[in-house]
Amino acid sequence: MCIAIRKSILERISIKTKKMEIVNYIFAYITIGVLFCLTIDYAYWQKEQGNIRFSHMPEHGLSNVERVMTIAIWPIAIIMAIVGIIKELKK
Repeated sequence: MCIAIRKSILERISIKTKKMEIVNYIFAYITIGVLFCLTIDYAYWQKEQGNIRFSHMPEHGLSNVERVMTIAIWPIAIIMAIVGIIKELKK
């Protein structure tokens, strides 16, 4: 009986641990997406301050919909940025 109770407790702990791992992965994904958006907002803020290194950026900043989309698909946005940088370097 003790073995069955111990096994049941260990299974519950294992399930809780797996759920927490999933929550941690989701939190990390969203955190990186938010940091990516903050980086973009910082670049637009630098442009507004008159920094000439950011003069090539478009005039409008990110809308709220664009922020949510960036947070949701930030890996694709990073890949697109890397491809754009590579294309610029090849010119």
